Amino acid sequence: MTLISIVVALTLAQAEAGPPAAPPSESPVAAAVDGGVAAPAPVAAPPSAAALVPDAPAPAPFVRVLLKDGQSLNGRMLERLANGGLVLELGNQVRLDLPPEAVERIDLDTRSYRTGGGETWSLDPNRTRYLFGPSAMPLKKDEVYFSQIELAASTVNWGVTDWLAVQVGAAVPFWFFPPLPSGFNLLLGGKVAAPITSHVHLAAGVLMLWLPGVSPLPPRGVPMAGLGFGSVTYGDRDKHVTLSVGLPLILANPTMLAEFFKAPIFTLSGNYRLSRSLALVTENWLYMPIPQPESYGLVNSLALRIMGDKLATDVGFVIVSESHGMLIPIPAPWLNFTYNFF
Repeated sequence: MTLISIVVALTLAQAEAGPPAAPPSESPVAAAVDGGVAAPAPVAAPPSAAALVPDAPAPAPFVRVLLKDGQSLNGRMLERLANGGLVLELGNQVRLDLPPEAVERIDLDTRSYRTGGGETWSLDPNRTRYLFGPSAMPLKKDEVYFSQIELAASTVNWGVTDWLAVQVGAAVPFWFFPPLPSGFNLLLGGKVAAPITSHVHLAAGVLMLWLPGVSPLPPRGVPMAGLGFGSVTYGDRDKHVTLSVGLPLILANPTMLAEFFKAPIFTLSGNYRLSRSLALVTENWLYMPIPQPESYGLVNSLALRIMGDKLATDVGFVIVSESHGMLIPIPAPWLNFTYNFF
């Protein structure tokens, strides 16, 4: 009887105490069950690195400040003051406080940039072209420049979009050679270009030249010459080299279309900017007829480009030769002016 009394007493005590409590270390979330399996406790994610680092301030914009006395200053606008003045950082990193009474106008300057050495330079006004041939770098949308080549040929180049540019030109003095209009000539061109990486650009295009002939209109014939080309440019805006391959066409009548593809032209060109206002430019052409590759022709050139804010002048020389020697006994002078309206 004693053993039975002890068992009954323990049973009654357990019923009065209720079910056993959860261990102190076990949270209510950990004790929750789903199909008999305890759900894991949620773990708070650590804050991301981006949340710990404040946003970097936007770089100060380049501006062109026109002063009321007629002077023009280019630099970074560090601060626009409440009274209408501004704090300008010039190319040599000198800070200049300009009071509002000295400022006539402030324009955003998209042509300036900071070099690795900390200087402020303007874009080359003729940066998408060497002496005559183009690079694979595109013009900006609505950018327009005018070039006068060797005091004879005039061209206008227009960026229709950021990847398409068109060219129109002519040697206008020849228009007036008698008997009129036998000297009529016209240059039409187009180029599509785009960056592949930060240092590689690809382009393709065509140049068509309406040559002087007995008549500029059919049915007496339309003497034309054309060049389709593809280009690759490696480098940046200050130092770059371009390799191009062109396929020429001389078309005075439809039967000459077969001359296409028979004489490819290769060009290797380069631009090396020396300073804010000077650059070296070279352009070299190799004409190699496929049936007779030994009868090649060469055009080599080197020029110094003198640059201002919108005007660039190329002064140099050209050597024309072929497989049997120089066609011109001395280097011919080269002179080209380019004005960029952008």
